[in-house]
Amino acid sequence: FTYTEFHDVNGTRPMASKMPRFMWMDADPVVAAGIEAVERGQIVCVPGWWNRFIYALVSWLPDSWALGLVDRRSKAFRKR
Repeated sequence: FTYTEFHDVNGTRPMASKMPRFMWMDADPVVAAGIEAVERGQIVCVPGWWNRFIYALVSWLPDSWALGLVDRRSKAFRKR
């Protein structure tokens, strides 16, 4: 997660605020990592140790399992 107004605008701030602090990053380092990745021609950019950890774990799962996990978790954040 990145600290921005995104969660305020889409109405998910109450849910997002329950996420542990270590899962959040300030926007500046996320943007810097993205710009550096583009300049290097890197296709995938995963900034932050927590995000890289989750990315590594999920990469071991079959795609159908990973997509199922994402679907279940993201439903909690979607407005009904």
